[in-house]
Amino acid sequence: MDAGKTLIGKKYNFKDKPEPLKQAFFYGEDFAKRLKDNKVNIISFDRNGSMYHGIVKSFADGLRKSGINF
Repeated sequence: MDAGKTLIGKKYNFKDKPEPLKQAFFYGEDFAKRLKDNKVNIISFDRNGSMYHGIVKSFADGLRKSGINF
């Protein structure tokens, strides 16, 4: 999609505050579900200069597990 529209926005409130890596993985899975609801299966993942480890990697793993390709 080249229109530059925001498809998904979400704020999470965890009651039990899981560790940040688990939160990021959950965000990735939920984000993937919302992408699929909008018929998006392939995305461009721009880390904006962040290293690919920790929370960024956990988020990407959640996306991949749910079937999103990038």
